[in-house]
Amino acid sequence: MTPARDGGLDSLRGLAALMVVFYHLNLLGCGWLGVQLFFVLSGYFITRQWTQLEPAGARPALRIFLARRALRLLPLYLFYLLGLALLARSPYAPAGLAGSLAADGPSLLSASYNLQAAQPAHRAHPWLAHLWSISVELQLYALWPLLLLAARGRGRWLLLGGLVLAGPVLRASLAAWADPPLPARAALVGLSTVSHLDAFALGGLLALASPAFARRAGHGGVGLALALALWLAGAAVNGPGLLPRQTLGAPLLLGHPNGLPLSGQWIWGYSGVNLLAGWAILALQARQGLAPLRWVGERAYGVYLFHLPLAHLVAPLVLTLHQQLQTGFHGSLLLLAPPYLAVLLLLAGLSYRYLERPWWRLRPGLPEAHRAA
Repeated sequence: MTPARDGGLDSLRGLAALMVVFYHLNLLGCGWLGVQLFFVLSGYFITRQWTQLEPAGARPALRIFLARRALRLLPLYLFYLLGLALLARSPYAPAGLAGSLAADGPSLLSASYNLQAAQPAHRAHPWLAHLWSISVELQLYALWPLLLLAARGRGRWLLLGGLVLAGPVLRASLAAWADPPLPARAALVGLSTVSHLDAFALGGLLALASPAFARRAGHGGVGLALALALWLAGAAVNGPGLLPRQTLGAPLLLGHPNGLPLSGQWIWGYSGVNLLAGWAILALQARQGLAPLRWVGERAYGVYLFHLPLAHLVAPLVLTLHQQLQTGFHGSLLLLAPPYLAVLLLLAGLSYRYLERPWWRLRPGLPEAHRAA
């Protein structure tokens, strides 16, 4: 059975996926923050799901929750890794893929790849580099019900609120404990699961919030003020970021380079992004959303998994377009973007239909006695 959809939040998920895609196309400098938006959305959805399952009792709820999460993420993830393993043994294997799979395979299968990628000496293969966020999600999916079981009622609010407030402290403590040199310090913080506890916790708080609070906090003026404050804070450290800072750099960095490496932005910058993502959730929940973004949002997992290898496959065409048509670097990227997106969305659509949805039939539901409640 297909799970019920939330059109507004599916649109937000689609926007997050496209932000990451355009970041890796070198067309949107701040697009990597789409991953942070995914983290806050995940905290919202899994907390809401847990509160729906909780009346069935701790053990049934935990069993159903973990089974649903596993069936949502693992089939496509394992299919992707299996496809890469088969490709690595073929004559068409990308350079370095076989060696990277051999070195990183255990961490990829144990959902600890983000910890492997955080090592200063680690060199992520381009087709594996984006999988760190899947590890973060899997780790927090396993941890989250245990956190929610540890506190009920007001205690749950205090626990999640405390994690939100503790986010900058946790990031600063992590960097101080590991003490790597910059920019490795910022990279370590960005890849760590601990660094994103506050993103999940904020999403969890929003799932517990009343509709009246959502209406007030989701007002457009609040979002505009948050976005402006976030841009000004980033611009104070990195400049306004409207135009590329380098010849081949991406435009619209908006004061937020990947990893937030300057002036301790890796401590406080994520908190600001989380707040803006939280506002977007409140503003769009229970809304219909935009149909194209809804479509992408429903298929966002496949879009995310396949976008980076596809981008590296078509990268040589950028140089070809530049030479044949005498277009600039970004002009060639803009010409390439529509066919690239068409192929990517086709792959994601096929993945959604044949590799994701069939597993939903196996999703366990609430016991019959608890369904009416």
